[in-house]
Amino acid sequence: MSSHETASAVSPKRPHLRKSGLRLAMLMAMAAAILLLPAAHAVAANSFKLNILGTGSGEVKSGPPATGTPAIACSYTAPGPATGTCENEMDSLEFLPGKVGVGLEATPQAGSIFDHWTISRGEGFGGACAEPEAMKCFVMTDEGEDAEVNAVFCPAAEPGCAGVLTLYVNGPEESGTVTSSPAGIDCAAGEECGQEFMGTVTLEAIAEDGYVVAGWIGCKQNGGDPTSCTVEMDGAQDVTAIFLKEGTEGPPGPKGDPGEDGEDGAQGPTGPAGAAGAQGPAGPAGAQGPAGPAGKVKVTCKMKGKTKVKCTVKTQASSSSLAWRLMHGGHTVSHGKTGAARLQQVINGLPDGNYVLQVKGQGATRLSIS
Repeated sequence: MSSHETASAVSPKRPHLRKSGLRLAMLMAMAAAILLLPAAHAVAANSFKLNILGTGSGEVKSGPPATGTPAIACSYTAPGPATGTCENEMDSLEFLPGKVGVGLEATPQAGSIFDHWTISRGEGFGGACAEPEAMKCFVMTDEGEDAEVNAVFCPAAEPGCAGVLTLYVNGPEESGTVTSSPAGIDCAAGEECGQEFMGTVTLEAIAEDGYVVAGWIGCKQNGGDPTSCTVEMDGAQDVTAIFLKEGTEGPPGPKGDPGEDGEDGAQGPTGPAGAAGAQGPAGPAGAQGPAGPAGKVKVTCKMKGKTKVKCTVKTQASSSSLAWRLMHGGHTVSHGKTGAARLQQVINGLPDGNYVLQVKGQGATRLSIS
């Protein structure tokens, strides 16, 4: 069945009809024809996927004429909805060169019916897969292509329980396409597609150059990605995808207000030390220092005659004056700040006795005059 057929063509609500004699005869003839086909010969491997849908329960196994085909067994037990999925490979068909296929047989559980098959990828052989309530199906496809089939089980009291997803693609011709996961929807702009699903279905829109995906109706966009959306199939659902011609870029908008000042950054590491500066000019001369100590003073006394003592004062002082003091018995008898000649004159005029001469900056000198 083409994925571009409408929902009404894909999955009409089917009452649980009793098989007429004509339908039973047709099915028996188809089964007989299939059983007479040669066994498949395994010369190629193609991916085959089986989905069990509906709110009933049952199982699907590989059946005739798939003798030698790798076994396919997929089952789901009540309560529904059934969401079992099996994956396997298909064998090449000797009786149809370039084709691969697999035979399937459905068995409902007690209280359920097998409602119908739908083929998402591939094609049914002999029309058996398209017959309502036909429990056997043989699906095939070209070598190198994959196939996917849905088996729908419903409660006996609720035939036609699988929900149909109908997709409308709005937009200019060749502006884009929409596909589904699980497979079954492959619809171009301007078309309407339908397929039966249960559970979560993801739709993906691919826009051609010069067009954009403008949005969805009836499907929840996946995060910030406008090209993808999901729909929960808990019944019949209608979804619309919209493609529009891409507009030209508008002029820049006005400049926004300045943002708030950010926090101060951390202080950076200390930089390396700078090079030494040039030597500065000489400073002004300092104040004159204090005068140095007086030069050495030497006093020599010699007897002159019988009663006179002559004292000679010699000094190395560079100054013309000396600070001196003459002591006798602990008392100052004379002092002054004069030159060596004046000191010598004072000493020569002293009466007999023992004296102490103190010159500033020198030790005491004892004089004995007699």
